[in-house]
Amino acid sequence: MPRNERIRIAIGLLLGFVIIALLSWPQREEIAEDLISDRLDVLGVEASYEVTSIGPRRQVIRNVRLGDEVTPNLEIEEVEITLAYGIGVPGIGALKLTKPRIAGSYDE
Repeated sequence: MPRNERIRIAIGLLLGFVIIALLSWPQREEIAEDLISDRLDVLGVEASYEVTSIGPRRQVIRNVRLGDEVTPNLEIEEVEITLAYGIGVPGIGALKLTKPRIAGSYDE
């Protein structure tokens, strides 16, 4: 394959990626909400939460409740996730929980 053709293919792929990213950016909160909801359903976890902000470096989720709606096992006012970028897939750089509360019991 000639060099010029490879360059055109690479530019076309890059342009396609940029267009997809630009079109999906306004829907990022809805996409995140769907991903979280699907994962919790797979795990069988009853939960409620509000996706407040989804950005390239920071995500914020508020009013997290895990477990029964009346007597949840875990409540967190706000979860702030800061991403760390390196080679490959981004990872969690920092996790900040505001007012977490865990309910539980201990039986011997």
